[in-house]
Amino acid sequence: GAFWKVPFVDHKDVIAGKDISGIHGTLFKSYHADRITCVETSPVDHMAVTAGDDGSVRLFDYITQKEVFRETFSAGATCLFWMPVEWDPEGLTFAVGFENGVLRILRRTENGFDLTAVMKPHTKALTCFAFSPDGQLLVTASSDETLFFFVVQDPIQEYQPIGFSKIPGKPRNISWNTDQDRAMVCMEDGTLYLVDFPEEGSVDQSVSFEFEAAYHKFVYNQQMKKEEKPQKEKKDDEGEDDDKKDDDEDDEDDEEVEEDGDKGPWPCNFAIMAPEGDPGKLIIGVQKEEAVFEYAGETWESPDFEQFAEDPIRNLAFYNTIAVTARYSRAGNYLLIGCEKGRLLMRQKNNLPKMFHATLMHDGMYGTILAATTSYDDAYLLTVGADGCFFVQKIDPIEPKGVAKAPKLSKKGAKKTVDDILHTDAYSIQEAKLKADEDRRRELAEMKKKSLREQVQELMREYEDLMQANEAAEKGKRISKEELSLDPEIQEILDKQNDNRVEIARKEMAWITAKKELKLDKLRSVFIDSLQVERILLYGFKNGRSVSSFRTARLTERQKKNIAGVHELIQTGEEAKRRAQFSANQAASTKDGSPHGGDESFSDIEKPSGMGMEGDSKEFNETNLSDQSGGEGGTGKGLGDTQQRKKKEKMPVKSALDKAEERKREREERDRGLQELKQRMPNDNTEDHKDMAIIIRAEKYMGDYKLKSDPEYVVPENQRVTAEQKLNQLILLEESISTLRMDFNDRFLALRDLKRRLIDNITRDNGRIIEINKQLKVDEPVMSLTMYPDEQPENRNKVEREVLVQFEKEQLKAEKKAAARAKAAAGFGADLDGGDQEDEDDEDDDGKKKEEKKEDKKEDKKEDKKTTSKLGKGRAIGRRESASLSGKQRMEQERQQRLAAIQKSPLEEEEEYVVTEKLMYEKSRLQRKIDKTISTFDDALDELRREKFKLEGDLKMADMKLLLLYKELMLLTDFKKRDQQLTKKLEDRGAEKKDIMEKIQQCQEKLGEKKVEIERLLMREKQIRDDFTAAIANSNTQDALVRIFKKKIKRKKVKNEDEEDNSDEESDDESDDDDDDEEDEEEEVCPIGCEPAVYQRVVELREKRMEQEDIVNDFQKSIEVLRKENEVLSKKEKTIDTQLRQVEKEIQVFQNEKQMKLNELETVVVLKLRQIQCLAGPDTNKMPLNMKNLVVFTNHGLKALHSRILDLFHEKKTLNKDFQDLRRKHVALTKVRKEKQTDVQNWEAKVYEIQLLKFGQRINLESLENVSVDRKTEELKQQLRAEESKWEAELKRWDQKLQDAKERQSSITQENSALLKKLGTLRQDQQKLEDILGLSQNKILARMTGGSKVASAEDRRQLKELVIVQQQEIDQLKAEIAMLSRKGGHVYTPVVNNGA
Repeated sequence: GAFWKVPFVDHKDVIAGKDISGIHGTLFKSYHADRITCVETSPVDHMAVTAGDDGSVRLFDYITQKEVFRETFSAGATCLFWMPVEWDPEGLTFAVGFENGVLRILRRTENGFDLTAVMKPHTKALTCFAFSPDGQLLVTASSDETLFFFVVQDPIQEYQPIGFSKIPGKPRNISWNTDQDRAMVCMEDGTLYLVDFPEEGSVDQSVSFEFEAAYHKFVYNQQMKKEEKPQKEKKDDEGEDDDKKDDDEDDEDDEEVEEDGDKGPWPCNFAIMAPEGDPGKLIIGVQKEEAVFEYAGETWESPDFEQFAEDPIRNLAFYNTIAVTARYSRAGNYLLIGCEKGRLLMRQKNNLPKMFHATLMHDGMYGTILAATTSYDDAYLLTVGADGCFFVQKIDPIEPKGVAKAPKLSKKGAKKTVDDILHTDAYSIQEAKLKADEDRRRELAEMKKKSLREQVQELMREYEDLMQANEAAEKGKRISKEELSLDPEIQEILDKQNDNRVEIARKEMAWITAKKELKLDKLRSVFIDSLQVERILLYGFKNGRSVSSFRTARLTERQKKNIAGVHELIQTGEEAKRRAQFSANQAASTKDGSPHGGDESFSDIEKPSGMGMEGDSKEFNETNLSDQSGGEGGTGKGLGDTQQRKKKEKMPVKSALDKAEERKREREERDRGLQELKQRMPNDNTEDHKDMAIIIRAEKYMGDYKLKSDPEYVVPENQRVTAEQKLNQLILLEESISTLRMDFNDRFLALRDLKRRLIDNITRDNGRIIEINKQLKVDEPVMSLTMYPDEQPENRNKVEREVLVQFEKEQLKAEKKAAARAKAAAGFGADLDGGDQEDEDDEDDDGKKKEEKKEDKKEDKKEDKKTTSKLGKGRAIGRRESASLSGKQRMEQERQQRLAAIQKSPLEEEEEYVVTEKLMYEKSRLQRKIDKTISTFDDALDELRREKFKLEGDLKMADMKLLLLYKELMLLTDFKKRDQQLTKKLEDRGAEKKDIMEKIQQCQEKLGEKKVEIERLLMREKQIRDDFTAAIANSNTQDALVRIFKKKIKRKKVKNEDEEDNSDEESDDESDDDDDDEEDEEEEVCPIGCEPAVYQRVVELREKRMEQEDIVNDFQKSIEVLRKENEVLSKKEKTIDTQLRQVEKEIQVFQNEKQMKLNELETVVVLKLRQIQCLAGPDTNKMPLNMKNLVVFTNHGLKALHSRILDLFHEKKTLNKDFQDLRRKHVALTKVRKEKQTDVQNWEAKVYEIQLLKFGQRINLESLENVSVDRKTEELKQQLRAEESKWEAELKRWDQKLQDAKERQSSITQENSALLKKLGTLRQDQQKLEDILGLSQNKILARMTGGSKVASAEDRRQLKELVIVQQQEIDQLKAEIAMLSRKGGHVYTPVVNNGA
């Protein structure tokens, strides 16, 4: 609960080895570390005491909002009560209950709390306690299902225990019933008990404090009684507002009558007395929403209250709240009710039904209000909760009762205090009472043992004194060991008894020994044998750094099996994916564009019109027969050799027929190509498949940056997870973590092995350096290197030779001490020592240690005496040895001096110098080698250490990811059943769809087979026609033979044994039979002029034709059945597609629900401070206080969004450009299309005009082409073509003559033109003269006649001639029009005589 101010330390300084041991943090703020369970205010000033689960009791000044001081205890606090001024006039004492069953009475001082009284009435948590209104009685309750009663002689420090009683259940709250003067206990099972307080002295405390208390049960209903409300009559004349009001009231009634799924009973959280003047006497709150009820409390006085359940009077709760605690305020003005989810309810004491205040103060999820109170004047409201918060609010308007006077406080410890109960396993009052007698008995036995031991020790001292005196006596006066042993048999008996005791002890300890060994083996198997690599430390040589390996457990067989299964699953999935990709590529390479399914597939199977046997006789004429006989299918089939030979001789005829067939094939190819183009032509609503593929790919793979918490977020199909997938991720992550650890451990172990080899090499080099130093007579220290025990923990069970030698020495020393003790024990007093062995086993460890020390001292004294007795004898020998040693030393010293005095020769000095230089060089080389080796190893260790730091961070993130995956796995496991159901449902629908598609495919294949078969039948039908045409080709009675061939006759139909005719078929057969009978009335005979063989051949072909018709009809029926079956399957396919879409929609809703649950899991992301930046707000360098509306986004994702904006801009620009190009192309194509349509219309108009000119009407060219080529007609055409060619040559000759004549005519015409021009000039002159002459004549006539205008006879004659000429021209024009109206007419312009 503390906030520390710690200086920042850069990680580079840590890596660099900078000393940071002198950096210390300072306490910034201290607070409760966990829940704050209780709060109480002072009755004299504005101080409050809080206590919580962290065991701290703190005093706060809630006006200044400061903590005054605190005291911490060994257990968490559960309940608190500040005594009123009536009991403590100074108002400084309060009582606190704790989880270890201890009740402490604390008194506030100037600088802390004084412990005035402490007691432990319970062995488990003290959940609640209550004082009587006069403060003379105290009841405590605990989770050990007991109540303890005290008499309070002094509330501050004197509490007299009366006894405890068991109750049936765990208590939750305890309060005092002022009417009954008894304690009310609320239980977890919802029961409320009224417990009688025992009288003082009524409990026999000589043996135990336990007694049976008298308690009464309050039977009550925990729900309001449901009242049947009358139905409200609807009035037609009421307005809309009244109707709405009635509807609202009905909804409220429905909410009140609504019942919960849980029927109770619910735990009783509290029970307090109702205020005076209220209709009820009890207020009870239970662990249920909206359940704080007020009761009359009459069942306490009823004699049959056990059978009578009291109903609540009214409900004092608030909407959707569960009340936890309740109490009256300090001044008694309010009723405070603390609820779950951080809500507090306040009601005025004098007006409980009205809610005074309801507020949400603490955390809405984990902020249950555990305690609430007010200041002594009800001016402030204080609450504490499970969220660890402590809130103080001002209540307005409240007039303070007066200025609070500061109480007189003493120094801590100034008054009498008591010792605290510090140990959690301390005895309770009952346990202390029960164990007091046992302790007294044990104490008496110990005293008796102690006196006996003192007597034995006194005898042992006397015996030791006698033994010392015997040893100090002269040799002849000493008593032997055998003489001292008065009774050897007793010694043997004692030795046997000791051996038996040892054997018994060994057997007694055998089970414990085996158990310890099993425990050790189990611990070793769990914590050591299960490890692949344990934690090993590796130290550097000189840099002071160290690095440790990762403690890695072996993969269990189950983990290995799971990992192998996951890898096999991944490999299988990859192979399936490759096969699917190969199949898709192969299908794409072989795919054709022909449509499948639907009614279009039957269009090619329909029987073509004109190919049937039952047609109009007018259409089946000789021309058609000629056409059929000239087709490809009819050549060489059904014709005789003579006809074959004739066709081969008539090559021009065959050429014409080939040309007709070629034109027919070309027309069919053009029609087929046109049909294919029409089938590929998209309609106006068809989307481009390329665009659709791009859109689908974008929707599938383009990043969707919607928040996963968004209600509109759709989980992509590739991101849907199941419990199996999450388990596979978990297994793979565990494998990755283990692999990373082992990779590092392998390098670590390799480096450790390298260090071993380096130490061996350096030790060998150091040995050589030591030899060199001896030769150089240099005394230099050599660095000693060895492997530390932490570096090779696998050798923990290996024992070195030195350890064994040391252990052997210790064993010898122990045996010597045992022999000395046996020697001292031999003789008098030995039996006492052995007989009192059992008593010595019961001694404490301290007594044993003291006795062992005394024995060691005695043995030392004995050894000193022995050495003193021998000292005199050895002094002379020592002097002689020292004298001899000193003489030898003197001789050696003299020899060395003489050798040093001898002067060396130059050659010896030179040799010594050379040897010295060689040794120095070798030494320096070895030293450099060692230094380089150490430096290289230290660098490698440092690099491995830095790598481990990074790897540790990654592994910690992996561990947190592992925890997250585990939580997700647990969550997905809950959804697993529903996920499997939806998956099975989808698979079932998919299987049905696959089955339907297979059936449709089979139906299509059958239809294809039928198509091939019917084409074969049609070819057979055509062959029959060709044979018939060939048979009647040379007959003169073709019309009669055609009628015979097409005539229907009555035939017997062959039936199978199992075939049955339907009624409709029978009726059709009857009608056909009637028709046939009518036709058969005329006797069929060979036509006159027809050969009998030809007639017989026609009859046989007619029979074949009838059989072929029956077969074709059967095929048509089977095709119709297959078509209906295909339609039914298509409908089923649509139904299954609808069901599939519904299932996919359900899966999507389920995936969204699952994603919402996964979103509630917290994900840990490790970030450095430099990696965090706020992009919202005015200052992006600081994090805002309110981060509710912020979204955490990665820098990479943000850059991707920015780049995506640019990509979308360029993509939009490109698409706009493409759209403009397509638009221009569309306009151009539309224009071209219109031109083509215009050309087609023009050609159609020309063709129509030509058909009108040639045929006089519109005809069908295909029908015209179907007309067969006749041999005679073709011969005549051939002759016509020959005549035409001859006349064409003659015409060419006459054309040449005509050309020459035209040339001559042209020259003559030119001459005539000149003459005509001259003639025209003369005529103009003549006309002018005639005009002048006529004018003069008119003038003369005018004078002669006197101005008369009557025409002369000459004028009448001229007019008649003009009329005759015009009539001739009209007749000529009529004749010309008549000629033009006839086909092939020629117009010859007649010469018109001008008659001028």
